[in-house]
Amino acid sequence: MPIQLFAAIRLLSLSSLIFITACSRTNDASIPEPVEEVVEQVCEDITVTFDQPLAAVSLRTVSQDVSTTGLLLDPFFDTNITSYQVNLPKYLNYLEVFTSHAPTGPAGPITSLTVDLLVDAVAGSSSAFSRSAINEQLVSNVWSSRVYIPEGTTDLVLDVEADLNFLDAYNDCSPTPQQLSLLESYKQKYVITVNRIVDAGTIVVDAPQLHQDSDKRPYFLNESALDEGDMLGHSVSIFGDTLVVGVPGDDNGDSTYYGVTDVTDDTRATLLSNLNVDNTLVDSGAVYIFERFAFSDWRLVQILKAENPSAGDRFGHSVSIDGDVIAVSALYEDSAATEVNGVESNELAPNSGAAYIYRRDDTGFRREAYVKPPVITSGNVGFFSAFGDSVLVNDDTLFVTSPDKDLSEQGADTGSVDVYRYDDDDGWFYSVTISSGLTRAGDRFGQSISAAGDYVVIGAPGDDSNVKRILNSAGLSELSDMLGDDTFFTTTNSGAVHEFVRSGISWGQTAYMKAPNADNHDAFGKAVGLSSYLWVGAPGEDGAFSYFDKNMDSNDVANSGAVYAYYRSQGRDVSLFSYVKSPSPQAGAEFGREISTDRLTTLISAPSESRVDEGGAHKGVTYVLETTTSLGALFYYSGWVFDPSASFAERSGASIDVSNGKLAIGAPGALDNILDPGTDLKIGERASAGAVLLLE
Repeated sequence: MPIQLFAAIRLLSLSSLIFITACSRTNDASIPEPVEEVVEQVCEDITVTFDQPLAAVSLRTVSQDVSTTGLLLDPFFDTNITSYQVNLPKYLNYLEVFTSHAPTGPAGPITSLTVDLLVDAVAGSSSAFSRSAINEQLVSNVWSSRVYIPEGTTDLVLDVEADLNFLDAYNDCSPTPQQLSLLESYKQKYVITVNRIVDAGTIVVDAPQLHQDSDKRPYFLNESALDEGDMLGHSVSIFGDTLVVGVPGDDNGDSTYYGVTDVTDDTRATLLSNLNVDNTLVDSGAVYIFERFAFSDWRLVQILKAENPSAGDRFGHSVSIDGDVIAVSALYEDSAATEVNGVESNELAPNSGAAYIYRRDDTGFRREAYVKPPVITSGNVGFFSAFGDSVLVNDDTLFVTSPDKDLSEQGADTGSVDVYRYDDDDGWFYSVTISSGLTRAGDRFGQSISAAGDYVVIGAPGDDSNVKRILNSAGLSELSDMLGDDTFFTTTNSGAVHEFVRSGISWGQTAYMKAPNADNHDAFGKAVGLSSYLWVGAPGEDGAFSYFDKNMDSNDVANSGAVYAYYRSQGRDVSLFSYVKSPSPQAGAEFGREISTDRLTTLISAPSESRVDEGGAHKGVTYVLETTTSLGALFYYSGWVFDPSASFAERSGASIDVSNGKLAIGAPGALDNILDPGTDLKIGERASAGAVLLLE
């Protein structure tokens, strides 16, 4: 159909020449007056120009990662073309639809217009989950509601119907009914076939992958990008097309690598081969940054080390990326500086910890700030407070947790979280410290953290209280009144989660959560993830039942682990939504040890779960859950993944992250095999060199 519909309507008039003959009778003396010739007016040729009512169609994914949400139609949208294709990766499961309409109004040529979005899976789709078809009327320049896309093929049908009015074009003549019917209405269907890929593209980032696009053999004896104990994948964070990987066991002492080292295809082989030539700074740590160039084509582009590294600093213990900002912690860094950009070189506060902030410019990531605690005091183990146990960047805010910080009024290892802010005038600066009046010694407040908008949730897996419910704002004083009563704190290390909301620069506590089946050593709050739902991991929970919302009172499978999903509707209190277990609970699996959520996809790791398949023995399984809101917010498993290297000691899932359909799973215990360069036979191995799985 052309972009413009030209309705050329030619009305042919029938002109009749009428002859009137006057007759006379002898007895009729009157003579009739002359009669004028009646000629019907001829309609001029009329050309009516009609703009298509649907001007543009776009799709986007439902993700917190707003930098890469657009999806391109194949081909590009054109009103001449009615069929389109879009491919989605395996782990991207929701879309929103956007349309731009032509203006409508009673005086214009388009008097009314509707665009209906109908959604249904194509017959023969591999999806095992059917759902009701969606029939939603789309508003111009407004994104549709979320459309769940199961694995397989789904059709999005845009049904366009417009009422037209071109009567003003016929000022001096009237079209026939047949001619008018051509201009009274317009109907068209556009079909977008979405194919969500069943098999994921997978790569393993390890020593060979680091040498990608180079002809240099990665496995010459004593020559590798990774060394024993490097623990690549101890921490991971992914945003859009950038992956950040912590390597806290890196020993490199070559000053060439201090600060930021840019890696190109031309320099990759040389730089990586020299990483372990000077291993004098044991466990000083490093961070590798990867960028995505195409589907399953990720390349190492930068290596980060502290500019003043020391042995044992463990730079890369925790990493976080949000947009163009990266935060890295060095858990055992020794400077006595405080707050932001103090003196790094002194070693007067051993193991006090530090964080580093990098921002992307046109050439890559460059260091922007060096961050220390606002106050450094000696504690129960020297200066160690675990500052940097977790770092989290969220918009212009940096959270740095200190779960072993001693608070004078509450005791050793109570824990706190320091908050730093950024503005264009002052750069990064210390803002406030978050702590809770509901914590006690040993709670380890801050061992996990997650934020969304103005809300932050903080785990305290060492909490001992006997509360087995949620205390929202109005009930917080109930626990406060009992803090001095030791008989009320006998559920040892059962764990808790604290929720805070920001108001200006301050953070006020809005909820305190305990599991309804809280038990000794459940470690509820060891992991948290906040997006559409709040997910809380309790890797020490002992339940024996599988999947969702089963009997919560079983304690038959020790440390099998569990996850709890909470929900807060707008303006209401937090409430428990679901109790989640592994499909096959296994003793010691630690299901819920790590959690990452990107609104509608949630990763839950069980890093100590053992699996045996045709590839061999594996340790560490990560489960992928989907939230199908069109089915009433039902959670279900879409699969599980593990490190295919078959190294039983790998602890795959010790770190995990998900962003916009891309999964990063760290396996810091993975082995790096040493092969004979002549025979390719294994002649040794590097234990805990580490690896990262990337799936999309």
